Amino acid sequence: MTVPILIMRKGIWLLGLVVFLDMAGAEWHRYLVDNSSPATGTCVQVSNGIPYIAYYNDAGLNLARWNQTGWHIDTIDHRPSYHNRGPSLVFDRSGNPQIAFFCGTPWHAYLDSEAWFVEEIDTDSAGDYISLAIDARNRMQAAYNQGGGLAASWLKYAWRDSLGWHREVVDSSGGYDCVLRFDTAGVPCVGHCESWSNGALYYFRRTGNGWVKDTVLADYASQSSLVLDNQGDPHFSYYWTDGTNYDLRYCDRVGGAWRFDVVDHGLQLYKRGWDNCIARAGDGSYHISYHCHNEGQLRYAHGNYGGWQVTVVDSAVGLWDLFSSIALDNLDRPYVAYCNSNQNDALYLASLADLTGQEEKPAADGVRPMLAIGPNPCMGVLSLRLAGNSRRLARNAKLVMHDATGREVRRLDIEGAAEMHVDMRALPAGVYFIGLDAADLAARQRIVKLK
Repeated sequence: MTVPILIMRKGIWLLGLVVFLDMAGAEWHRYLVDNSSPATGTCVQVSNGIPYIAYYNDAGLNLARWNQTGWHIDTIDHRPSYHNRGPSLVFDRSGNPQIAFFCGTPWHAYLDSEAWFVEEIDTDSAGDYISLAIDARNRMQAAYNQGGGLAASWLKYAWRDSLGWHREVVDSSGGYDCVLRFDTAGVPCVGHCESWSNGALYYFRRTGNGWVKDTVLADYASQSSLVLDNQGDPHFSYYWTDGTNYDLRYCDRVGGAWRFDVVDHGLQLYKRGWDNCIARAGDGSYHISYHCHNEGQLRYAHGNYGGWQVTVVDSAVGLWDLFSSIALDNLDRPYVAYCNSNQNDALYLASLADLTGQEEKPAADGVRPMLAIGPNPCMGVLSLRLAGNSRRLARNAKLVMHDATGREVRRLDIEGAAEMHVDMRALPAGVYFIGLDAADLAARQRIVKLK
């Protein structure tokens, strides 16, 4: 369904198209990554088809990676700290993960011969917002915020060589939600916000004569994210609030001029666009994860200037602490990491890729449908009703439930019953599969547990 919307900005009407995507052919798979303690901040990347998530929790800085048996989690630095954004994860030319993170000051963690090492980037109290990037010569560079109180803040830039880290001030105002990228000439470029809540949006490019500043928006912007295209031109997602509109918006620079677009229009009671993060696909489309906190939704938008498709990924409760981040694999499938306050701030990953291979399979001929399941998705007690043929053929079989990793979580005796009830409340939210254990009836049906 395509919905045209008109938005007023400073006396100018902006036209936007929002397309709510029918996800019947593209189902989101949701995975519980870590619920050991509240997660606060995420950065997801995909390397060789494997998702990695850098995040903070009470244990400190962690890195989770997927393998066929589930999630493997390393705690890299055991010092927990308060922060407003996630760590920054990239991979170097050898395929090793590199992480910039905040622990009172900005730090760099790197993997060397299967062991993690950490080093301080700057001794000043800074790095609450931090972005790490690697140039063509495999050198680490970072942009980060240094705060000087509630109303004072500036943007800093650091680079690493054989002598260590070097630092300089880029802008005496801002540094919030800063993102560092390299253009096609290998020149560092930084996007950042003047304020953590409502202010100007800036774009900087480093030249031989210093940093060149471009004011993208003079006010009303916050929580921005940046990518560059194949020509080195910038593309932003950002949250816009002018007292009337509370939107997820997008802008890009074409021919030296900035143009602006509404991705998902929000109102005072339906704010949309918090915790946004943008990624660029190989086909030139843009993919954005973000939070609609009044509606309790994690959303995903993809498209280009003038036309966007929007879908709800998951129900997710929280304010500025959803910490969504997005990355694409080599097939341009999105992976979204986020924290859900409704689940004790547990860390989740949602993706259009099925990591487990645990797909639904049709039953043997003559026994479909095997089960009538309701309600599905569910939150509490699940009712299962076996079809007639299934009851007859499954007298000596059992119903087996697996989680998304393929691990068995329940085994139920059928004993000729036409209907049975399964209490799902003790199981974590996610995707499950249920079927008969008889080899000749090896069918699986999908169940979604919401919370």
